Amino acid sequence: MSDVKVPLWTSIHDLTDWLNQQPMMAKIGVDAVELGLDKMKAMLTELGHPEEGIPMIHVAGTNGKGTVCRLAAELAMGEGLKVGVYTSPHILRVQERWTLNGVPILDEQLFKLARSAHSVVESFQPTFFEFTTLIAFLAFQSWEVDIAIVETGLGGRLDATNVITPRCSVITSISYDHTDILGNTLEEIATEKAGIIKSRTPVVLGNLPDVAKKSIVSIAEQKDSEVIDGQCAPLLELEFASKWDRQNLHLAGLACARVGVFGQPNQGGPLTYNERLEEAWHQYQTRQWMGAPFISINSNKTWYYDGAHNEEAIRICLNRCQMIAPLSEWSLVYATMKDKVSTSILDQFDRFDSCYFVSMNHPRAATIEDNPSTTQFTSIPVEEMAEILGPKKESLVIFTGSFYFYETLYAGFSKSSLLSIPAK
Repeated sequence: MSDVKVPLWTSIHDLTDWLNQQPMMAKIGVDAVELGLDKMKAMLTELGHPEEGIPMIHVAGTNGKGTVCRLAAELAMGEGLKVGVYTSPHILRVQERWTLNGVPILDEQLFKLARSAHSVVESFQPTFFEFTTLIAFLAFQSWEVDIAIVETGLGGRLDATNVITPRCSVITSISYDHTDILGNTLEEIATEKAGIIKSRTPVVLGNLPDVAKKSIVSIAEQKDSEVIDGQCAPLLELEFASKWDRQNLHLAGLACARVGVFGQPNQGGPLTYNERLEEAWHQYQTRQWMGAPFISINSNKTWYYDGAHNEEAIRICLNRCQMIAPLSEWSLVYATMKDKVSTSILDQFDRFDSCYFVSMNHPRAATIEDNPSTTQFTSIPVEEMAEILGPKKESLVIFTGSFYFYETLYAGFSKSSLLSIPAK
């Protein structure tokens, strides 16, 4: 315990200013991460265990976990349930991390919950992610949700969210990311992700490499936990949905089925399982979920944003582009973090008509000088984005490379009408 004094916040602005001053991965990378569960358990004990008694779905994976969380929420909301969701990172405002029925937490709610947890801040000095996770459990309790859907932050086994006992776990995908923490092999990464599996609790698996799947199944067997293979059934055909979209929807459906979501009354009358999935996909497309992959960001529906930031996610992003038109008809606008620069990513861009590089307004942002690829990039200063890219408003453009690129886009185009993206 610590005797560090943290001033009691007097307004939502005090609170958000304090939060923005805390070390977080977005700003300093993995140095902001404090792996381990002992502190979280102690803080939850002091707060009276707000996480207990709430039916939950726990989602881990390298890519797709945020999407699965949001799709599961749409499925549950379609059954008339009150649904809380906790995801990360946020894009523009920290309030995006906590949603009730798809709506971010209200300022006054966040302020009240944070003040109720002030004592543990002084006593335990939680990390940014530990504190936001505490807020999630307090919010779910306050909202009296019927079900909560929780996304891991990093890994799984030692992630701050791994203090819950969910009704079902989901592992969406396994690929190389955060290897400095999670391990250098797919087996090691899979073992860390599989740490969310609880005793005699079903786990739904996405499309995993064989070596990763073998590791996870072995851990599930040791815990006497049922494994539901998300590859065993054909995927639903959906308009404007990629294979990965359909896969994520299927995983969300399997998880919801395992926790009894579809046993609830449906005011619209009885629907088949596939009809429920189709309706959830439609609602997902129309709702403004911040951080959702591959979203249209201009009125012409020619510019798209995707927060893809590792090799697998970039490959999926490019395949989504190709569903619309060959890559040779697209322009790429790329921004990334220094620790995400990779030739295996950059070399995928040689099929684009033109490639631009933006150095984000971010302490960890990569510059064009960090680019080791032979792909030819044109550097664009943030303040000149609107001027340089404006002539391409009728052309296909993909903005990608980082979750945090979105805020730079907001800043670069804030004085123009070129983008139709939510404001802060």
